[in-house]
Amino acid sequence: MKANTGELCGNAFWVKLNQRLHNLYPYEEKYVSEIEKSLYNVIIPNQVGDRGIAYFARMHGRSFELCMQTRFPYSKEVGITISCDSPLDASLEIRVPEWVAKSLAVNLNGKKIASGKPGTYIQ
Repeated sequence: MKANTGELCGNAFWVKLNQRLHNLYPYEEKYVSEIEKSLYNVIIPNQVGDRGIAYFARMHGRSFELCMQTRFPYSKEVGITISCDSPLDASLEIRVPEWVAKSLAVNLNGKKIASGKPGTYIQ
């Protein structure tokens, strides 16, 4: 990530797209639901004190890359690849959304290492 930041433009695009779809189909609740999820899960958590919402998420001086591979909503599987230039002592918490139907399994290199219930975080 350049300059130790993570850009949130994909989320901004998603909000705008769903806003336009809602304008075309005002009785389709799913578009408003997507806007709400984006606001609560991405935009609001990126508040910067009393300065409002940051377009970039600061990574506290460390440089690493996190890539997510998914075909959601067409597939339930999600892959995450993390890479960095030097060893990184960090933990990754994975949110299991409340709307997930059952426990979520986390595999590392094909081996199950953890699981989490809907509405919790896997640490």
